[in-house]
Amino acid sequence: MPLTVKFNNNCVIEQRCEIKANSTFTNMLVGKSCLIGENNVLENSLICCDVKIGNNCKIINSIICSGVKIEDDVHVINGSVVGFNSHLKESLDQKFYFNDEEIEFDLK
Repeated sequence: MPLTVKFNNNCVIEQRCEIKANSTFTNMLVGKSCLIGENNVLENSLICCDVKIGNNCKIINSIICSGVKIEDDVHVINGSVVGFNSHLKESLDQKFYFNDEEIEFDLK
């Protein structure tokens, strides 16, 4: 199987980004100087500058602020927001994550 990166519909990737193999991007904006690991799915989200995303992650319908580090196998989904300079080690579903504190919210 060849190593690829797939871009679908309306993707903007800013300068100085490094993207590893086998990731898929759909309707994404990725800011400057980001590092995106292998085997990720990124859809309908905003990733600001200087973000590091590990391997096997999903970022779907969410916002990742500048300076964030996301570890391997983490899913950030359903309107979640990860605040500036956070270090995320566990998945988020409909939550805010600021200053190493997880905050739940209801989108209804």
